[in-house]
Amino acid sequence: MRWYIIHTLFIKEAQRHLANRSGIVLAILLVGAALLLSLFNPDKGGGSTGLVGGVHKCFVDFDFVDDEWLDHLRNHIPDALKGQILFRELPNAQPGTGTIRIRLSPGQPPTITVTVLYPEGQPQAMEPYVQWFWLETRRHYQNALTTLLGTDSKQLPSIPKADDPDWATQATFNHLREIVNSSPNARSKNIALPYVVIKREQLSLTSVLDAKIAISMGLVVFSLFFTCVYLLPAFTCEERERGVLLAQALSPASPLEIVLAKFLFYPLSGMSLASLLVLIYRPAVLQLAFFWLSLFAVALGFLGIGMVVACLAKTQRAASMGALTYALCMAMLLLICQQNNIPILPQLALEYHGPKILHAALQMQVYWFHWMHLLGAMCLAVTWCAAAAILFRRRGWQ
Repeated sequence: MRWYIIHTLFIKEAQRHLANRSGIVLAILLVGAALLLSLFNPDKGGGSTGLVGGVHKCFVDFDFVDDEWLDHLRNHIPDALKGQILFRELPNAQPGTGTIRIRLSPGQPPTITVTVLYPEGQPQAMEPYVQWFWLETRRHYQNALTTLLGTDSKQLPSIPKADDPDWATQATFNHLREIVNSSPNARSKNIALPYVVIKREQLSLTSVLDAKIAISMGLVVFSLFFTCVYLLPAFTCEERERGVLLAQALSPASPLEIVLAKFLFYPLSGMSLASLLVLIYRPAVLQLAFFWLSLFAVALGFLGIGMVVACLAKTQRAASMGALTYALCMAMLLLICQQNNIPILPQLALEYHGPKILHAALQMQVYWFHWMHLLGAMCLAVTWCAAAAILFRRRGWQ
């Protein structure tokens, strides 16, 4: 491997891109967008917590185990909400999600506190999940009371209509508790219905996807994608069409040196543009080692993807369409997996891990599971680059 040849090929790539005015204009537009983002705050008075409003996932969070209650809720999820209600506890909220948190306080009888956590500025977004939760919870306790006390289910109260649904629900459970307290069977069997306290709270700003962070993350990802997945295949196929790539293959430069020059230029260009955008938006992020590792992993992965597209495409037009088709296919795949709660498959995509680790770095809140996403992104990036090197050696220069 001769570094003077790699240096010459590197300079050649830089000169070709300097002559590409459209690429320079787009880079300037990205910098301008970052400047506007730093000057104007899109969150003032907006109350929006993400690029897409509403709640597409609801987590039911328990700190105690009631198998009968949980089984009833799991078995009575309406078709419209299947795949959107998950019974687990998360360390922090995610974009477009809400939580129904249930806590048990000991006592005679015990007290169950149900807290509905909704995204900032969207208190009504949780209503479909809250209505399902209280309806099935009431049915569970009514069935249990009918079985234990022999009470006619028709005599049990229904949730009254009121302007305050939380008050109406709490009134229903108070009525149920009065029925239990007045029942001789309940006293003989030592049955007590717990008190129910209902609260509603707004998710904190640090636990949701800030609009500015979402936009800046999109700019960073787009700069890497544009440089490594769009420009790299287009320019490589242009060299192939004009015979420049074949001339390089016939020159003293080896295929490894040709690939290495591209592997050095395109990630470096994309990372430089991305770091400039971050410098404008939030300079403190540049001090995080996790940010640079995340940026390198995503850039390396996009480089491998771009080189694979360049090797498979025959013309510059086919390379551009291939990059666009790849982006659309991955977006649809991740969206379908998210909406239908399909596991494992999204984790095989670099686009699943990349935005998560870049968002954590830009938000400057890195947890242990973000390091796992970084490891996954790095493994996928190495796999894509290895596949690209093999394809280029076999057919990329032809």
